[in-house]
Amino acid sequence: MSHTTYGYTREKLGFEPDREERRLAHYAGVQHHKNGYANGHSNGHYTQDDMIGGVYEENLSKFKDERDAIQKKTFTKWVNKHLKKAGRSVRDLFEDLRDGHNLLSLLEVLSGEILPRERGRMRFHAIQNVETALRFLRYKEIKLVNIRGEDIVDGNPKLTLGLIWTIILHFQISDIVVGQEDLSAKEALLRWAQKTTHKYPGVKVQDFTQSWRDGLAFNAIIHRNRPDLVDWRQVERRQVRERIDLAFHIMDREYGVTRLLDPEDVDTPEPDEKSIITYVSQLYDVFPEPPPGHPLFDGETQKKFEMVKDLASSLHHWIRENITIMQDRNFPNSLNEMKRLAEHSNRFRTEEVPPRQKEKEKLFTAFREIERQIKEANFEMDRELYPENIERSWSHLMMLFQERDSLIQEEIARLEKLQRLAEKIQQEAKMTDSKLDDIEAWIEDEAKRIDHLHPKDAKNNCEQIERELSRSEEVIKSMFSDVQILRDNRYSQSQELHRRVQQVHEKWVNIRTLLQTKLINILNIHTNSDFKFLAECTEWVAQKLKQLKEGEYGTDMQTVKVEYERHQKEHKVIDQFQGNVEKCREAEVKFHGEELKIYGERMTVLQKAYNELLVLSNKRVSDLHSLHDFMSAAHAELTWLNEREDKEAGRDWADKHLKLGEIEQYYEKLMSELEKRETQFSSVLDRGESLVISHHPASQVIEAHMSAMQSKWAWLLQLTLCLETHLKYTTTSHRFFSECHTAGEWMTAKEEILNNHFAQSDFKLEDGENLLKEMQQLREELATYEDEVQRLIEAAQDIVPLRQRRERLRQPIEAVAICKYSSSKLEISKDEVVTVRDNTNKTAWKVTTSRGQQGEAPGVMFLLPPPDQEAIDTAEKLKRHYDRVITLWQKKHLRMRQNMIFATIKVVKSWDFQQYISMDKETRTNIRRALNEDADKLIQEGEPNDPQLRRLEREIAEINRLFDEWERRAALEDEKRNATKLFENGVNSLEMTLNEYEKTIIKVCKAPLPRDVEALQTCVISHKEFESDLQGQEPNVNNVKDLFNNIPQKTQEDQAKLDKVLDQWDRIWSYSSYYVERLKTVEITLTGLEEVTTVVTEFEMKLASYDSMPSDMDNLRKAHDDLMTLEAEIQDKQSLIDQLQEDVKTVRPAVEKTRPNTTKNPDVDRLEEDVNRMTKRWGNCCMQVVERLRSCEAACELLEKYNMSYQTETNWMDELDSKLRNLEELEAARAKEAWEKHVSLFNEAKERGPNVEQVNILGGRYIREAKIYDLQLSKYKSDLEEVHPSLDGYLNKSDNVPGADKVSQELDIFNLKYQRLCEALREQLQTTAEKNEDPKVKEQLALLLLAPLAVVKSFRDLICSNEENLDKTSGVKSEDQVTEPTIVRPKGSQIIVDTNGVPVNGDAVDFVHEHHVDTNIELSPLASKGVVDPASGKQVSLDEAIKSGLIDTSTGTFVDPSTGVRHSLEEAVSKDLISPKLAKLLSDSCGVFDPKTGRQISLLEAIDKGLFDPKSKSFVDPVTGELVSVENAVKLGFILQSKQAVQEKYRQASENLESLNHWLDKVEREIAGQEVPREDPDQLRNQINAFKEIKDDVDEHNRPVNNTLDIIAELVETGADVLSSAE
Repeated sequence: MSHTTYGYTREKLGFEPDREERRLAHYAGVQHHKNGYANGHSNGHYTQDDMIGGVYEENLSKFKDERDAIQKKTFTKWVNKHLKKAGRSVRDLFEDLRDGHNLLSLLEVLSGEILPRERGRMRFHAIQNVETALRFLRYKEIKLVNIRGEDIVDGNPKLTLGLIWTIILHFQISDIVVGQEDLSAKEALLRWAQKTTHKYPGVKVQDFTQSWRDGLAFNAIIHRNRPDLVDWRQVERRQVRERIDLAFHIMDREYGVTRLLDPEDVDTPEPDEKSIITYVSQLYDVFPEPPPGHPLFDGETQKKFEMVKDLASSLHHWIRENITIMQDRNFPNSLNEMKRLAEHSNRFRTEEVPPRQKEKEKLFTAFREIERQIKEANFEMDRELYPENIERSWSHLMMLFQERDSLIQEEIARLEKLQRLAEKIQQEAKMTDSKLDDIEAWIEDEAKRIDHLHPKDAKNNCEQIERELSRSEEVIKSMFSDVQILRDNRYSQSQELHRRVQQVHEKWVNIRTLLQTKLINILNIHTNSDFKFLAECTEWVAQKLKQLKEGEYGTDMQTVKVEYERHQKEHKVIDQFQGNVEKCREAEVKFHGEELKIYGERMTVLQKAYNELLVLSNKRVSDLHSLHDFMSAAHAELTWLNEREDKEAGRDWADKHLKLGEIEQYYEKLMSELEKRETQFSSVLDRGESLVISHHPASQVIEAHMSAMQSKWAWLLQLTLCLETHLKYTTTSHRFFSECHTAGEWMTAKEEILNNHFAQSDFKLEDGENLLKEMQQLREELATYEDEVQRLIEAAQDIVPLRQRRERLRQPIEAVAICKYSSSKLEISKDEVVTVRDNTNKTAWKVTTSRGQQGEAPGVMFLLPPPDQEAIDTAEKLKRHYDRVITLWQKKHLRMRQNMIFATIKVVKSWDFQQYISMDKETRTNIRRALNEDADKLIQEGEPNDPQLRRLEREIAEINRLFDEWERRAALEDEKRNATKLFENGVNSLEMTLNEYEKTIIKVCKAPLPRDVEALQTCVISHKEFESDLQGQEPNVNNVKDLFNNIPQKTQEDQAKLDKVLDQWDRIWSYSSYYVERLKTVEITLTGLEEVTTVVTEFEMKLASYDSMPSDMDNLRKAHDDLMTLEAEIQDKQSLIDQLQEDVKTVRPAVEKTRPNTTKNPDVDRLEEDVNRMTKRWGNCCMQVVERLRSCEAACELLEKYNMSYQTETNWMDELDSKLRNLEELEAARAKEAWEKHVSLFNEAKERGPNVEQVNILGGRYIREAKIYDLQLSKYKSDLEEVHPSLDGYLNKSDNVPGADKVSQELDIFNLKYQRLCEALREQLQTTAEKNEDPKVKEQLALLLLAPLAVVKSFRDLICSNEENLDKTSGVKSEDQVTEPTIVRPKGSQIIVDTNGVPVNGDAVDFVHEHHVDTNIELSPLASKGVVDPASGKQVSLDEAIKSGLIDTSTGTFVDPSTGVRHSLEEAVSKDLISPKLAKLLSDSCGVFDPKTGRQISLLEAIDKGLFDPKSKSFVDPVTGELVSVENAVKLGFILQSKQAVQEKYRQASENLESLNHWLDKVEREIAGQEVPREDPDQLRNQINAFKEIKDDVDEHNRPVNNTLDIIAELVETGADVLSSAE
């Protein structure tokens, strides 16, 4: 989708159209997953080609194409629906909108307006029409981005679809409204669909894609509005596409709704959202509001359901309201209100609950009656309205009611108890108050007569009064305690009672003070001077306390400072008064007894009062100090705010010389300062707030300053808004006038060009044409600039009148408040329109609000609304200037066209007849017509009295007469030249045609031969068409002959032209006949080649499908019979090969005829090579059949003999084994008999050795023949893979074990059985000899044990000895020899059994190696001098070390000759007395057997037993004492060669592992070095190819890796006795 519709759909309709584009990736991923399973990846794994290949691009492109095709079809039908009203239609949306006419007609139909259009058919006419349509859409406020007229004219599919979708959105969808909700058009349409299809089973409309795919939603809309048109139950049983088609058909038939979609467009994995929205919007136009009833449900059930629903809703609402009431535990404290609450609770129980109980029972009964219908009809009802939920809520309400009623009764009891306590307090307060009145009167009476009483009597009276006051104090304390109980229990009148008790207490305090002042103090003063001084001090302190408590703190910075300085002085006086207090304290020692007590009490009062005075003074100093600090900070902030306010209030925005850049920088700086200063400002406010919270005495002053600061700060923020607003509009105004000035200068420059450059009257045609082009370019520039002028005119309406702010008002004007303003007389809200009555004082405009309030406000806060008359006048002046330029251009253009015609007439008059006749007739006619048309047009456009036009009429008449004369003379000349010209034209035309035909036939003849029959048929059809076309030229040849005959006087040149054409005609037909002959020969050859290819491929597949040679006679004979049948079939098909070889010989002569001058024909060579290659493949098939027949025949004979021998020897071994078990039962008394029988069996086993060997020979020969057969089969399949790459997939994998392997396993078991039988004989022979005490038996046993029991050649020896013959026979290396290490058995490997029955080499395990195995034991450490003599420090050889006693072979230790200390070989190695390799060789098992015990021994033990000579490094025959080689030692039976085999395996496995690890490191680096997948297809293909190469490399190493793992597994299983634990 283009950017044109993106913004429109997002802003107007509430969704983003690009969501479809985002779904493409998801769709491609799903398709990729599906394709993976479709290709057979059922196990959940994909090959790299599947995962990395071009599936994504292919599916992505496919989905886009399908979506665009559906959109194109839908939009085309929608456009035709509306174009039909204008008598138009489109077939191809992309093509038929290119000229713009259909697009304009569509917009005219949709809008009802008439749009201008260009009638021409040139490209620029089409662009102009499309641009007109686009301008109209912009005029309708439809946003178009990146859609140009050229895009639609060029038929851009994406942008064309985007444009039509934008039109559909605006004219059909954007006006959809559902209900009162503020929804986008798409959401409203979706809400309408959901509302219409509500309660339809299976219909759930959630979007405009998948929800419509099954077609039920379309039918539900129809059924909801017209149930007579659709049977819903039938619809549900229909197929999906039938449903969709039914709905479309009904709406088309009944309501004329255009079928914009087809069923297959909707029933698709990803329906197109735009297409469905377009169609559904048509349904909305037909059915904008669904009917109230639902057609699926009957009216009676509906009424019952509504009744149940209303009843449940009412009951649920009542329960929910009362639950809220019952949950309220905030009871009133008044007893009367609580009693009223109890009465309401009782009414609820008796009056409200019973009727609701009946309603509940009625609801439950009605619900049970329609419960089944509700479930069947899928009625929707809130779960809270169901009976079980209603019952649950009812129970909850009743429980809450009971709890609340109980709490009300408890609260009433509590309040009654409190009421009684309150009455008691009232009574006690009244009595105490009366008693205090009596005491006060008593004090007054005593004060009057104190001067006449004795001090002692006065003192007694004072004490009686004090006792009465003490008793009253106790009563007051009791009342305070009772009041506190009432307050704790939240009694409603507790505050009043507390105030009453407080009044009594205050009265008591006053009376107590009265007693002190009028009696006690006077009594003391009258009696002593110290008392008098104490009283004076006390009075002074009291006065100062009163003065400090009533002292002021100041209201501004100056008064606070004065108060602060004054009190500092006062504080010093108070502090110095401490001396008087101390003097009073010193006088206390003068008194005794009762006077001391009284003085002490007075002193305490003084000290307490002075301390209070001192604390209060200190506090006042602190308060004044903190207040002064705050006032200083607040004054600084207010000063800064006032400065910024004054600057903004005094700015003159009407000044045209304002430096807006500097103001903008100042604005940014001010905002930055405000942001930075806000922290400092807040800290000052926080300081003031903390003082207020701490109850500072001057809190009112602080709060006043804080309020002023906040007000100033808020006002400054408002002024920044004013600054921003004025800056914005002022910048716009200055820019507008600047642009107008620039536009005026530009048009003045164009006027000068028109008046000077285009004022020429005499010029050449070329110069005139250039001037006309320049004028047209200038006209285009002016047309383009018209938008700029129009923009400035429109912009003038938005320019605010800045100059009017400075000018004195003649009459009141309206202004808009930029910000909120509040004063004592005036309240103005933001954006309020006020009337300005006087603006002479810019800091205080006189205004009247919309509410009639009058007052003054700063002018900076007002914005005079646009327009500015000066701006409008400037724009209109610019428009008039533009119109003058356009008029001037028209005049100059008319004059220029007149001068062009005069210049053209002047040129025409300068021609002579020859120049005129040299032009073709069409050119002459066009020139004359153009002159007359231009002249007529100018005459019509000009004024009748224009002398230039009269001159033009005369000149044109003269030119027409001249043209008429020249035309008459030209007609006479044409008649003379017609005959010759007709012939020449005919000959030239025919020659050109024949040249093309000749080029074509020569090109065809030179073209390579077709490679298959289909390509050949294409050539045949093409040539038939060629000959048919060529035959169609025969009338033209005859016509040329006739024209030649019509020439009166023929020339040699005319005759030569005719002969040339006729010769060419004959030559073309000759080439054609040769080419037809060539096609026939090639067709025969290619047909034969295809037939032979089919036959050969069939035979090759049959031969490749053969399995390895079987090991049973039945399958072997069956394979032989199949080969005989195949041989017969090959003989039958031999004739096809022979015929093909004959046919291909005819191709080359036929081709050479069509290419007479060509010596080399590579296509013929290629065809002959194809035939030869097929012949060679046929020969290979024949050879394979012959070779396999020979191998089968030989294998049948060998297998039959082998089976007979194998069965015989197996039966013998079973019989011998049975005899041996029977001999075990002989008693010791028959030991001699047992010995003889064992010797007899032993001799029988020796004699049977050749028979066992014969079984191995026969089996080995069969195995050799089978391996040759299998090797040939494998080689043949390998060769076929070059011809048939998919051979592996074609052939079925066989699970049968090859016959050679079966027989090998059979022989291994057979030989093992023979070995174990010999071992059993040895053990029984030795056991029997031990039981027999005859010394001859012992001697005979020793002789028997010294020599091997039997030496039998294994079948493997035969295979190994004939390996070279096998290779020569097969002619090739086997697959294993080519791709894997060779399986090799040691030379002369045998099944060897010693006299003790222990196998000395057994069935030696095969190992993998690329070279022949060295049979020698690794004895190289013996050649070096690896022993150090501690005495001399020299190195000696092993032989010398043994002779000198350094190494003791009997104990296996190293002996230090100097100390006699013995060391193990490991210790000697650690002391560097012996080399590690030599020590390991001496101590490890080396494969040597002890002839007596049969166990393996180390090399050191072999030297000790005389079986190895360290000097000669050779083995010693234990019988003869002669030195023997390793091979002979093996035959003698005391060397086990398997140790060397295992060691060699270990070495080879280590090398293979090292090589494979290096290779794995390289592959890991290559994979890690691959970049993330690219989006570019070429880069992605390169990455795919790189991964394919890595995969091929991994596949190639698969077999070596498996082979190495097999070797390692075999080593782990069999090498434990040979290898060390570390190895």
